[in-house]
Amino acid sequence: MDDFTAINQYCDSVRLMTYDQGRYDLKLNDAKGDPYVPVADVDWVEKVVKLALQDIKKEKLVIGVATYGYEHDMFPAQNGSGKMQYSQLWSFNPGYATGIATKLGIQPVRNNAGELFLTFPASQSPEPPIPLPDATRVLSWSDAESIRQKAELAVKYSLRGIAIFKIDGGQDPLLWDVLTNYKYTATRVANKTASVANAQTAPLPPNSQIFKMPTVDLKFGIISEDVRILQKFLNSKGFIVSKTGAGSLGKETNKFGPATQAALASFQKAKKITPAAGYYGTKTRALIKALGL
Repeated sequence: MDDFTAINQYCDSVRLMTYDQGRYDLKLNDAKGDPYVPVADVDWVEKVVKLALQDIKKEKLVIGVATYGYEHDMFPAQNGSGKMQYSQLWSFNPGYATGIATKLGIQPVRNNAGELFLTFPASQSPEPPIPLPDATRVLSWSDAESIRQKAELAVKYSLRGIAIFKIDGGQDPLLWDVLTNYKYTATRVANKTASVANAQTAPLPPNSQIFKMPTVDLKFGIISEDVRILQKFLNSKGFIVSKTGAGSLGKETNKFGPATQAALASFQKAKKITPAAGYYGTKTRALIKALGL
């Protein structure tokens, strides 16, 4: 077991890997009934947080939050106990589950773990045949709403924040709408906000926004999460990518299109960067760094 007392003594930040719960919590398994095989039940996450808080200072704790899901087969136990058993098949990004739901004409629902949930006979799966054809297929995954619930836990217990695992383009796109409601701030409790992702050790000014600016060149046509960061930066500095819809404040995208190019060109023109062509390169990065923006 980890020595939480020693961890508290020597660590400035402690990230709890509060995901991949599966069937580990026997009490919750019994209490919530079948099918139940979550990535991270919000009730389970809260139990872990409360346990950690017995030995670790709240300002050090970061809740690890998943963005993916797991697919299982559920079937009656072979020992005649009447209980259900689960066989884990594979992990997936949300789009995989919603694609299956569309193919089968099934509507995902929110389960009692706070995650999105899909069940159907394994024999109906559009995936290639596998053993246990008489089993029930169970998909449970972390979407934007389940992530919001974890962020609210960080607020409730005045924790350091949350850390997202993983962001690879396959996560629920509504994630960004959730995270914009939780700002970096030195007064989290008073303002009912929580620091998100990589929280800083040093206190930050209230309501300040931190951008780890992209270190690679970005230009028209690129699709990358670095573009989303660039759009957030431009919008925060008053060089608006879009007043409404995609690219607007809180709805930034990963696509470098004409609106991003125009907003970046306006920023470059205002800062006397030549040519002001809407290309994010070494000159622009150097100026942003020099000005501390």
